[in-house]
Amino acid sequence: MTHYDKSWWIFALLSAFFAALTAIFAKVGVENVNSNLATAIRTVVILIIAWGIVGVGGQWRGLFTISEKNMLFLVLSGIATGLSWLCYFKALQMAPASWVAPVDKLGLALVLILSFLFLGEAMTLKTILGAGLIISGALVLIYPEGGFASATAPTNVPSVDVELIEPVEVNSVTAPTNLPVVDAVIDPEKETL
Repeated sequence: MTHYDKSWWIFALLSAFFAALTAIFAKVGVENVNSNLATAIRTVVILIIAWGIVGVGGQWRGLFTISEKNMLFLVLSGIATGLSWLCYFKALQMAPASWVAPVDKLGLALVLILSFLFLGEAMTLKTILGAGLIISGALVLIYPEGGFASATAPTNVPSVDVELIEPVEVNSVTAPTNLPVVDAVIDPEKETL
């Protein structure tokens, strides 16, 4: 079994905290700004911070020892990150941050699934339940209040005054209680229509 540093969760919580700040700051920052330009500005800031940390820490020397495989997957990761950010900023222009950020976190459930499929990581009841809750939460946020039909309805339709019809009282129907109970077993091979 692989042993991990026990303080990993501190950085995971900090990541979640900074991701939350990112959503709030980005929502305000992307207002009246092209989402691609906003992503480019954000990327330059990240580039300066990341290379500043690498430079001060002397970790830049490791650049020359990275394998081709590692470099390929880091580049692919960078491409995926860039595409994710472009889509994220566009979504922030189109909807409230309180909707976009949680739906964006569907990536967490996808990571659980993809890490099982491609990395061979364990899929336990706990991870399945967690992924299911994340997906359920995102679906609750995606589902519009009036249903999907109301979300796609045109907004420029003139309003019409409608009078409600007086409600009709309906008596409840009671099933007969004197019917015989029949037990039946259906054999699909003998069943005919």
